[in-house]
Amino acid sequence: MKIWTGDAFRCQKIREIVFLGFVVFIHYFIDQLLSVPIVRLVENAVCTRYYRDPNRDHQQPVPELECKIHPIQQQVIFLLGWMYPVDCLPEIATAFFWGYLADRLGRRAVMTFSCVGRLLTILAMLSIGLWSDKLPVNLILVAPLAKLIGGGSRIFAAMVQSIVSDLTSESDRTMVLYFMALLMAIANLTAPILESWALARGLQLPFTLATVLFAVLLVAIWASPESRSSSPIQVTTSSIMIESEEEPLLQDSVHEPALGAVGKLSWMIRSPRIVIFLVCTFLKRTGFFSESFFTQFASEKYQLQYQQTVWLSSAQAFGAALALGLVLPVTTRYLQQRNSSAWKIDMQLARVSFIILTFGYTSVWYSWSIICLAAGTVSSHT
Repeated sequence: MKIWTGDAFRCQKIREIVFLGFVVFIHYFIDQLLSVPIVRLVENAVCTRYYRDPNRDHQQPVPELECKIHPIQQQVIFLLGWMYPVDCLPEIATAFFWGYLADRLGRRAVMTFSCVGRLLTILAMLSIGLWSDKLPVNLILVAPLAKLIGGGSRIFAAMVQSIVSDLTSESDRTMVLYFMALLMAIANLTAPILESWALARGLQLPFTLATVLFAVLLVAIWASPESRSSSPIQVTTSSIMIESEEEPLLQDSVHEPALGAVGKLSWMIRSPRIVIFLVCTFLKRTGFFSESFFTQFASEKYQLQYQQTVWLSSAQAFGAALALGLVLPVTTRYLQQRNSSAWKIDMQLARVSFIILTFGYTSVWYSWSIICLAAGTVSSHT
């Protein structure tokens, strides 16, 4: 059923989608608000221990530009390099559990657990970073394990996609997902303004603001309606059969008793297309995680304070907003008018996106000036 079928139904669905959009905006605003402060927190912890001196007043922080020397940056890269793989472990270990739970308790419950786990992770990292003169800096690598509660941001994003699927028909779903992604880009574009202001006034302030926004996010999640009942989804092994290239990965089928988490995993990997899709998703995340080093790379190479690198996030968000607000919707509408199937449209857009992404990352790696770095950053998200 289309989201605009019938006035009452249309208004209800639009309200639900707009409210979900608000939740998505706050969620990604928090992520962006903390992206640079977390890197700065790690650098400050390493720097404090490096310059530790019994005669030095520990109440006075080390000037940031004194932290740009190679030994400190080498340790920062080491910690960040291990932090992000550790950050993935909760998602890998609990993804099917939380997906299974979402079908029974509802999407909102899992989103709430995800927010709680992320908040505990942030508080743990902040505590270790601020007490780095007393605690081992490497202990910060353990903090992301708190995301075993809720699975982290990826599980949250999966719940958002599930809600969109619940609220929309297949023909409307792509445009609604573009709308959600556009809100994410707008959050990433606007958050650096507050991020730079807060970071310039103290390392703790961005984390304090994020905690307040988490409270707002939790209220918004529970104020929004549940998109589906708590009854389990019924699937069968026959539902993975695909008859043509233009059909989706999964098709509706006759209902049978619900499979458990392990059963669903074995059910999914029997389809070659799903396996290819999962492999591409895994490899794509490797590239996306490298973005976490953009600010550290620019800060060390061009001797910038971290509050001066937030424009990189704005450049990324600008490219994403350009793609999601103009390029992709116009291209999708054009292909739809040519009677291309939704499956073909999505596949063509995915192929082009991967090519542009590769070009953008290469430009960043071989940048010889800040302008070249900015251009590569924008193109990597267009």
